[in-house]
Amino acid sequence: MTLSLAIHNSKNIVLISDSMGIETLYDGTEIIHNDTKKIYKINSYSAFSIAGNFDTNMVFRVLEELLKRLKYQKLCIDQIFEYSFIFLGRNLLYLDPDDKLEVIFAGYTEDGVPKLITLMKNNGKINRYQPMSEFYDMIGFKKPQLLAKDIMEQRGVNLDSKSSLLKRASLEIMRKSIQMYPGMTGGKPRMVMLKKPRI
Repeated sequence: MTLSLAIHNSKNIVLISDSMGIETLYDGTEIIHNDTKKIYKINSYSAFSIAGNFDTNMVFRVLEELLKRLKYQKLCIDQIFEYSFIFLGRNLLYLDPDDKLEVIFAGYTEDGVPKLITLMKNNGKINRYQPMSEFYDMIGFKKPQLLAKDIMEQRGVNLDSKSSLLKRASLEIMRKSIQMYPGMTGGKPRMVMLKKPRI
């Protein structure tokens, strides 16, 4: 189970996740890793987080190749998503149909508006989802969503908040969310902070 969170102020987006991954061996034995990389920074303005149940070797190899292709291109989040949608669709064809993969892209539009877009592979198909109505998102987990809302209100996080407050609130939300699901999620929270591009 993966927890990912994205929140923003007027100048930055924070994308944060847990770092626990479970490796299942051929004999069914499960090994827990608390240092799994789930967040990938594309450039100063965009990043993505991953979640799911999939062949990690293949998916991580494909994601690293995607990063190489995107790193030095000056693309807005919509262009990054469209490119990634086609690239991942072609390169993840051979994943087991039962494998699930969710990729949440965070970044800025051409007009400098913060945006989240989700790509999901399920039942052998890759689908796209429109941006979430609320910017902070915990991939469908209701309790952490409510916790995020409460902490943001308590800490006074809004569009005018300093980036340091945004960072501290994100870490607090993630740590408390991890505590809600002991054994299912864990590890040290990993975070990237994106900056709004100059237009």
